[in-house]
Amino acid sequence: MQPAYVLIIVMLYAAFGCMFLFASWQKAGRFAQLIAQSSLTEAFRACIVLMELNHSLGSVSHWHSFSDCLNLLATWWLFAGVADLAGVKLPARLGMLYVAAGVPVILALRYLAPHALVTGWGMTPVRADFISTFVELMLLFTTVTLARLAMLVWLVRIWRETQLPGALLAIVFGVPYMLFAIAVPVQFYFGYYPEWIYLTWVLRILGFSLGLVMLLFDKQLSAQRASERVLRESEMKFHAVFAQSPMAIVLTTLPEGRVVDANQAAEKLLGHILADMRGRTATELGFWVNLADRDRYLQILQAGAGVSGYEARLRVKGGKELDVLFHGRVMEIGGSVFVLNSLLDISERKRVEITLQERTAFFEAQVDAAHDAILVVDSSGRKILQNRRMAEVWKIPPEVADDKDDARQVKFVTGRTKDPQQFVEKVLHLYSHPKEVSRDIIELVDGTILDRYSAPVNGKDGRYFGRIWTFRDVTEARKAEELVRHLAAFPQLNPNPVLEFKSDGTLTYYNPAAVSMAKKAGVPGIGHLLPADTPVIIAECLATGKPRLRLETTHGRSRLSWSYYPIAGPQVVHCYVGDITDRQSLEEQLRQAQKMEAIGQLAGGVAHDFNNMLTAIIGHLGLLRGNPKVTPEIDESLGEIAAAANRAARLTSQLLAFSRRQVLTTSALDLNEVVTHLTKMLRRILGEHVIMQLDFAPEPLIFHGDAGLMEQVLVNLAVNARDAMPDGGTLRITTRSVTCTPPATHGPAEPAVFVRLSVEDTGTGIPPDIRGRIFEPFFTTKEVGKGTGLGLATVFGIVEQHQGWIEVDSELGAGARFQIFLPRLAEAPAAPAAAAPGAIPRGRDEVILLVEDEVSVQEMSAQALRRQGYRVLTASHGPAALEIWARHKGEIKLLLTDMIMPEGISGRQLARQLLQEKPTLRVIYSSGYNADIAGKELKLTDGVNYLAKPYELERLFQTVRAALDGEQSRPPFGPG
Repeated sequence: MQPAYVLIIVMLYAAFGCMFLFASWQKAGRFAQLIAQSSLTEAFRACIVLMELNHSLGSVSHWHSFSDCLNLLATWWLFAGVADLAGVKLPARLGMLYVAAGVPVILALRYLAPHALVTGWGMTPVRADFISTFVELMLLFTTVTLARLAMLVWLVRIWRETQLPGALLAIVFGVPYMLFAIAVPVQFYFGYYPEWIYLTWVLRILGFSLGLVMLLFDKQLSAQRASERVLRESEMKFHAVFAQSPMAIVLTTLPEGRVVDANQAAEKLLGHILADMRGRTATELGFWVNLADRDRYLQILQAGAGVSGYEARLRVKGGKELDVLFHGRVMEIGGSVFVLNSLLDISERKRVEITLQERTAFFEAQVDAAHDAILVVDSSGRKILQNRRMAEVWKIPPEVADDKDDARQVKFVTGRTKDPQQFVEKVLHLYSHPKEVSRDIIELVDGTILDRYSAPVNGKDGRYFGRIWTFRDVTEARKAEELVRHLAAFPQLNPNPVLEFKSDGTLTYYNPAAVSMAKKAGVPGIGHLLPADTPVIIAECLATGKPRLRLETTHGRSRLSWSYYPIAGPQVVHCYVGDITDRQSLEEQLRQAQKMEAIGQLAGGVAHDFNNMLTAIIGHLGLLRGNPKVTPEIDESLGEIAAAANRAARLTSQLLAFSRRQVLTTSALDLNEVVTHLTKMLRRILGEHVIMQLDFAPEPLIFHGDAGLMEQVLVNLAVNARDAMPDGGTLRITTRSVTCTPPATHGPAEPAVFVRLSVEDTGTGIPPDIRGRIFEPFFTTKEVGKGTGLGLATVFGIVEQHQGWIEVDSELGAGARFQIFLPRLAEAPAAPAAAAPGAIPRGRDEVILLVEDEVSVQEMSAQALRRQGYRVLTASHGPAALEIWARHKGEIKLLLTDMIMPEGISGRQLARQLLQEKPTLRVIYSSGYNADIAGKELKLTDGVNYLAKPYELERLFQTVRAALDGEQSRPPFGPG
């Protein structure tokens, strides 16, 4: 019967899982989704048990391990689902941490622990498997029991608050649910698996799941009741507004139009009380003067959601006709469709509007027929009226003249005058002197001369309403001649090429600037630079009357922009040409610089967060490896983890190097020695099919740099060269001292002495179309999985940090050569005496205030320092640190703080505030970023008052001891 019971368990879990999954699709909430995930996972685990009972599993041990890992997921989802039901929002990160921590423990106890017990304790394999599995089950089901106990507590709380039967059912069957979790390790230990256990399992699943289903339905029902209560309150508010509204409102059915309700304002407007109107249509009541208005109003309502601003004439009680403005809104109430009609009496307004329209029409006709341009403005200077002649005289485009924004026309008109400042000053003067009358002459930019007249518009009572402006064209023939002479001289003196074409595309005129441009381009004449489709462009401009602007062409290294303007009268086209080569080059450089800077900031930020994680990993490794109880086998595994962490640190170093935020450990280096030191490694990297040739300068090439980063540069270039020579070739590395002028971006354009590292290969070369992108991060031509695109970007960042630059020469099929230039030192400075190695210094019970917002780093550092003999007070941000300081500032000897923290107080700001209260306080800054973030005025020295992440415990202990043992006469760390 056991397989039959387990089969029922599978079906129950699957059925309830699908039920909750369907509920989650119906937007039942996060609870349904989590319970569905848990139930379906348990169904899968029950399938594993069923297959084991049917002897269809190949390797039972592996399936048990997989089932226990799934148990972690199922338990977390069920735990989080019940918590959500109880109103407790558990973060998803907590579940990820639970699973991520539990799975390695399960796998280690299942696969690594038996081997350790056999080899270390001499146990038999069967005994070792039994003990390790028992321990694993104890650990796993202890956490499962605690989770189920917490679920019972939440369910009891739900029962107390709601008295829901589903909660009681879940509690009753949740008790054996918890007890069975406790019993699993005991069953395994005694090998006790009776048949009644499986039957109880079935009953427990059925009862507990039904309880959760009932709770889900109760939860949805409560939400529905709350919605209904809100709806009732909304209806009450609506009726209050409806009844007291000063606007006439009538509620009618659709499409019959029978009156259902009306407010007091509607009764007053229509002359009928509600009792007379209810149940009757507007047609039956005789309201519509024209039934066609009623039909059109109804048609608009049925076509959409409502009507706004519909005018019609109504006949109210007593036969009086009114002009009414309708606003109708279609709504559904209780399954029936109604129209909420708002009525506004506009009869008086219509009468006034008609009278005003008649008078305005006569006035506008008179103004529009005038020969002069006329503009009328109100007392605030806003346009009221202007005639057709106004647009003609000022050549105002229709879209500007018709625009309601007066500022646009004012700007256009002002721009048309020869002296805009004088024009504006005159206008402002007249607006500030409303009684003044003025007449003067103004000249437009096109040579038109206007007689301007302005006078105030006053009412019979002397009230100022605005001002009238008239403009008369008084341009004489000599003005036209003067304009012709001016236009003839203009293109001759224009520094840019000016061309004129006939309608057939023939070039009829070009100025001296065009001749100069042709000479600069190395062609006989400007005609050799014309775009190929110039005749077509000329014909198109004249046919449409529209210009063709900014047509770009390329001639060698020059980039030209052509703009064609049709001249309708003589049927010619003027063309203006500009050389935009330098501008486009600068724009491209700016875009590239902005892109590199943005990606650099992203890379630096990622590296900063990664360094925090690496600090915790490396620190905890140090704590573990310092434990004398660690066996050689575990120490070997820890060594592998340490190696992986160091590789991750090197990747972080690459990101920081590209973003130029790496912390440099610089010293005087000999370039020849740097290359020599890497010779053996490079030969292994290159392989036997690549020949390496070294050509060193005869003298030492001393420069200031970071040895590790420079080795990374050389290795990256060598790997790229090897990949470019898949069939073999030669890699030549040359070092020289050269005197040259650096680029403008790398200092004064004066000759100086540099060391030069050349890496040259005989590979495939770099295609010209990608040569400008090779230093971009994540750009690679290699297959997916064979290149990250960080190699050359890292090289670029490291060289920039060393105040150097890179030059690249390459031809397809002829290889590539990378030349790196770095400032050379005149001579090597004396090397500092190496410190004698000694034991790791221990603490003397000093009190350290550790401020670190990354919890894992904080906990690791505090634990390590306490083991080392220090008393540690911890805070996650500046405000918390200030609270601790207020209680313990007399005891605290050292502040160890991260530079960048939340809550508005940085590490530097915190140190400054504490140093003002206690100048003898020692301070150590720490960061996974660059020391430069502190600012130029704050001097940070790695190992003295700066601890760069990631760090090992030995460096933490030495830095702390050095800070505490510093001479009292030294100025306190963190000035300014």
